Amino acid sequence: MKKAVYVKYIRSCGPYLILPAIFLLCAFTERGLQVGQNFVLADWSSEEDDSWRTVQYYLVFYSLLAMSSLCFLGLRSFTMANGAFAASKA
Repeated sequence: MKKAVYVKYIRSCGPYLILPAIFLLCAFTERGLQVGQNFVLADWSSEEDDSWRTVQYYLVFYSLLAMSSLCFLGLRSFTMANGAFAASKA
């Protein structure tokens, strides 16, 4: 396909390219949170102290990163669906 078709589709997603910008922001943020989860797991697996306090710290931190990642995934999916719906009407 020609570049003009892609440009028209992206512009049709929403005014001032808001939805595509939100989509990209959510995608990068979600991926950054996933990388953070990997770092937490790597740090946790090399931890010498296996007390309940340490386990609780890593578990809470990992869970917060995972839930945040899921929220951005949901927002990204929502913006993608809305953008595709708006573009299909144009």
